Amino acid sequence: MTSPFVPGYRTIRVISATFGLIVRSRGLGRNIVASFRSLGGGEIAEYTQRLEQSRHEATFRLKDHVKSLGANAVISV
Repeated sequence: MTSPFVPGYRTIRVISATFGLIVRSRGLGRNIVASFRSLGGGEIAEYTQRLEQSRHEATFRLKDHVKSLGANAVISV
């Protein structure tokens, strides 16, 4: 849920924008398999799985970045 506030808490100070970035690549073999799957249409499970893993890791990196800034919450994402 995206919200400009956290119920029951008060925003004292806005520190800065934050981020959690990651770039991943599939190996050549997996890219070839995914390419063949794309010919048939529908979901490409290899890419969906990699995307979910990347999103999960980016969220952890976001948390680490927030802590390094001295913040204790992320709002309005």
